[in-house]
Amino acid sequence: MFSRFTFTACFVAVACAIALAGPGDAVAQTGEKTSEKKKQRVVKDPYAVPGNYRQLVARHIAQNPPRARLLNSQISPPGVWEAPLGIGSPAPIVCARLTIESTFSPTTYSIGFRFKDGQIQDTFNPQANNPAAGGIFASMMLNSVTCGKLSYRPFPELKQTLQSKR
Repeated sequence: MFSRFTFTACFVAVACAIALAGPGDAVAQTGEKTSEKKKQRVVKDPYAVPGNYRQLVARHIAQNPPRARLLNSQISPPGVWEAPLGIGSPAPIVCARLTIESTFSPTTYSIGFRFKDGQIQDTFNPQANNPAAGGIFASMMLNSVTCGKLSYRPFPELKQTLQSKR
């Protein structure tokens, strides 16, 4: 029987061998010729953020506009959702941050967007507090790995889209 040390040593050795053997080595072992001028195929990721993401997000928010008066809107450039603790795979996302007029003071919240085949596939609220899913700790964790880490820029397309809807 293997001891834990032996198993760990074998695992590390195999992992290092795989990491050090680049993709060129795998092609060379199959007997195919490798050339530096070989054409690279462009593989389109169906989950990539499309170039017109700002307009798509503006239209989506305009379909369900905030009930209160919109004071400010910002949008992030495309970022990556890295699931906490390495669960799941990284996914491209975009987040919008909206500030609305509320009863006592302005309120700011974020909306996250995931895409598939050039369209919005899913929206999520990274700041939602769900007691069954870990409460405020889980909410803070989700926000920190999604919209909380992104930088934001002005989002004038949203105000223009909302004005044209009226």
